[in-house]
Amino acid sequence: MKVDDPDEAVILQSKLTILRTRWNALELDADSRKTAIRDVVPKWHEFEKESEELEQWMDDVKGRLQEADDDEKFKVRECIL
Repeated sequence: MKVDDPDEAVILQSKLTILRTRWNALELDADSRKTAIRDVVPKWHEFEKESEELEQWMDDVKGRLQEADDDEKFKVRECIL
C-alpha cells in the first residue's frame, strides 16, 4: 500500500509502532501467564491428591467413631479436646 500524503504516512507509521509495542507487551504477558500456570499446575495436583487423602482419612475416622461404643467415643473426645 502506497501512501502519497507524507503526514498520513507519519501517522500510519506511528500507529504501526504503537501496535507493535502493544503486541510485544501482550506476548510478554502471555509468556508470563504460561510460566505461572506451569508452576501452579503441579502444586494444584498435589493439593488435590492430599485433599482426597484427607477426605478418605476423615471418612475412615467417622466410620470408626460410628462403630465405637460410648466408652471408646469418650476416650477419642478426650484426646481431641
